Amino acid sequence: MRFNLIFACVTLLCAINVSMGQQPSALEKHRYVVLPAKNVLVTVASQPDCPLQLEGVKFLYDVDEKRLAMAYQLRNRGAKPLFIKSYTIAAWYSQGGGWTSGELGSKNGLLPGQYLSVNDRFEEVPLTNEWRDKLELRGGMRQVAVLMIESIEYTDGSTYSGKLLSEALASYFENSVSASSHGK
Repeated sequence: MRFNLIFACVTLLCAINVSMGQQPSALEKHRYVVLPAKNVLVTVASQPDCPLQLEGVKFLYDVDEKRLAMAYQLRNRGAKPLFIKSYTIAAWYSQGGGWTSGELGSKNGLLPGQYLSVNDRFEEVPLTNEWRDKLELRGGMRQVAVLMIESIEYTDGSTYSGKLLSEALASYFENSVSASSHGK
């Protein structure tokens, strides 16, 4: 139960942190534990028509500031010979809640075939028994997080939208939480 409260608090901090466009260099100042998939599974939604692919996602816990962050790579797998100017990522949690974050692909955009690493520079702290106990990471699955690309804007103003999928997923998790809390 304590983990769920901690998870809810740090999820809010993570959403604020991500939405403020945290720079990768900010992660270098902190130490992070990579949360194990057996406790917190982070998965990427299947979006075969989406030109951006999320890869190498890691769910991180900042042991200094007691907050969550994510590290990932984006790959432009699209065929449009245009720069991706911006994108929005959404994350939805099986216990309800989530966040969306608008980001700039890079100063010049992201062309087909290019990668962008986000928050990939951090000091990883080994997940010792002490950290497992502090973070209550004993036992089984605590949470599932589904990440997806919610929108993309190209430099010519054209867009990709995954908003319908994002809204459907958020609604599904909210309804699941609501049904389970009412004993259904």
